[in-house]
Amino acid sequence: MLPFHCAPTDITAVEHPIANDGNADDGEVLASLWEAWKIPFQMSQGWTSIDQWIASDRVVRDLLTPHRITALDLSGCRLTGLPPEMVRLTSLQVLYLDYNQLARLPPEIGRLSSLQGLYLDDNQLTSVPPEMGLLSSLQVLYLSHNQLTSLPPEIGQLSSLRVLGLNGNQLTNLPPEIGRLSSLQVLGLSHNQLTSLPPEIGRLSSLQVLYLNDNQLTSLPPDFGLLSSLQRLYLDDNRLASIPPEMSHLPSLRVLNLSGNYVLNATTGQRFTKVGIGIVVVVVVVIAHALTCLLTPP
Repeated sequence: MLPFHCAPTDITAVEHPIANDGNADDGEVLASLWEAWKIPFQMSQGWTSIDQWIASDRVVRDLLTPHRITALDLSGCRLTGLPPEMVRLTSLQVLYLDYNQLARLPPEIGRLSSLQGLYLDDNQLTSVPPEMGLLSSLQVLYLSHNQLTSLPPEIGQLSSLRVLGLNGNQLTNLPPEIGRLSSLQVLGLSHNQLTSLPPEIGRLSSLQVLYLNDNQLTSLPPDFGLLSSLQRLYLDDNRLASIPPEMSHLPSLRVLNLSGNYVLNATTGQRFTKVGIGIVVVVVVVIAHALTCLLTPP
C-alpha cells in the first residue's frame, strides 16, 4: 500500500545513503537535485549535506532494488522550481511537493510514468501543463490551494485517477473532458468560482464524494441524476435557485448539503430521503410549505 495519505513521519527512512551505492542510478539524480536545492534545504530543514537528506525519512527506496527511489517527500522545502533531472527518477511512485513556492510545473513531469500519487497543495501554480495527462498510472492528485483558473483538456486522460483535489483555486469552469475520469471516486472543487458545470460530469460513474460548496453555481445539469455511485454531495453556499428533479433518483446518495443557497423549488417542495446503516438522512428543500410536505405521508 503506497503512503498516499501518510504524514511525512510515516515514510520509512533509508538505512544507507544511496548516493554512496556504486550502482545507484537514482543516486546520481539525487546528487543533481541536492546541488539545485541545497540552499532551500538548509533554510527549511537544516540539512547541511546530501547524506543528511538521503538518510532522513523524506527519501524512500525500493526494497528489492535499493538503488531506485520510489517516494520523495519535498513538502515545505521552499522550492521555487523543479530541475529537469527529476524525470530520471523512473521508479518514483509518490511525490510530495505541497507547501512550497512553485509557480509552474515543467512539461517533463509527464515523463514520470510510474507516478501514482502527486501532492501539489499550497503552492502558487497558475496552470497545469497538458503533459500531466501522460501520467497514466496516477491515482491521487492534489492541487488544492493554488491559483488555478482552468484545467487542460488532457486532464481527462488520467484514466487511473481515483482522487482529485482542486479546492481553494480560482476555477470558473471545468473542461468537458473531466467526464472521462471513469475511475474517479472523490472530487474536491470547493472554494472556487464555478458558475456552471459541464453535462459530462454525469459520466463520472465511480464518483462517490463530490465537494462543490462555496462556489457561484446558479444551476446544475440534469446529468447529475446519472451519478449512480454518488454518496455524499456538498452544495452549500452557492446561488442555487432550483435543483434538477433527476437528482431525486440518485440511488446511493446518503448526504446532501444545500444550506446557504436561495429558496429552492418553491413549487414542488422536493424531499430526499435516503436510508443509511442504522440511520435515516433526510434532506429537505426549505420552502414556504415545507412543513406541510414533511407531515404528509408519502
